[in-house]
Amino acid sequence: MDKYGLMLTAAFGPYKSTILRAYDLKNLITLLDHFHIMSYDIHGSWDGYTSHNAPLYAPPGDNSVSECVDYFLSQGVPPYKIVLGVPFYGRTYLLLDPSEQGAALSSTSEKKGFQGPFTKEDGFLGYNEVY
Repeated sequence: MDKYGLMLTAAFGPYKSTILRAYDLKNLITLLDHFHIMSYDIHGSWDGYTSHNAPLYAPPGDNSVSECVDYFLSQGVPPYKIVLGVPFYGRTYLLLDPSEQGAALSSTSEKKGFQGPFTKEDGFLGYNEVY
């Protein structure tokens, strides 16, 4: 916070590959008051398979919330400067093989999920629609 009571913050996507290419976190530490990590939409119907929207942990080679936060910390970002955004909504899928319903993650799906009754957006359910 500066002498006028103002803060400078920035929002970051959860993909380590993008962060590596786009940001110099070590130099931003002195400039930013908070680092907002948008830890949502890591997966969705656009992947072509079912998965968690914002997995806390994931297999090696996949993105996860934990991996992202760990990377920020490894670059020297103080924990008190990290603000973690979490999704309060769901992602939907339309399975290519309906017999896979109820199966584990990674079932093949169409690139577009079904709509919620209120949001009416393909592949998305608002908090009030998840039941």
